Amino acid sequence: MSPHQTLVRETREWLEHAQADLDACAALIAAGLSAEALFHAQQCAEKTIKAVLTWHQVSFRKTHDLDELKQVCLPLAGDAGAHLAGIEKLSQYAWRFRYPGAPYTPGRTEAEEAKQAAGRLLDALSAQLESQFGD
Repeated sequence: MSPHQTLVRETREWLEHAQADLDACAALIAAGLSAEALFHAQQCAEKTIKAVLTWHQVSFRKTHDLDELKQVCLPLAGDAGAHLAGIEKLSQYAWRFRYPGAPYTPGRTEAEEAKQAAGRLLDALSAQLESQFGD
């Protein structure tokens, strides 16, 4: 496998994991599990951004901070960068409802909005990346 093929494969794996998180988010919303769905919306956005960074061979540290990742991704995102606006708001869902003592119980609307934001980001950046793979 050529280095280009390896890079395409690794990038697509990030996108596949992002899609799986988006699918999990939708299933959890349908099951009435908004807090759990929010975690997967954040994970979808995080993995989508990491796909872009992987494709451009930009190192990134292990982090759930979407603002940090977004700042590195913005110059690489082209027209799809518009979908990064405000995505950092999803960072809190990586931890906020994962443990006892959450400040409130999130509702379906909040989960749906997060799913839509993550889904738009995934769609836009996936399309951009696929157009660059050239295979």
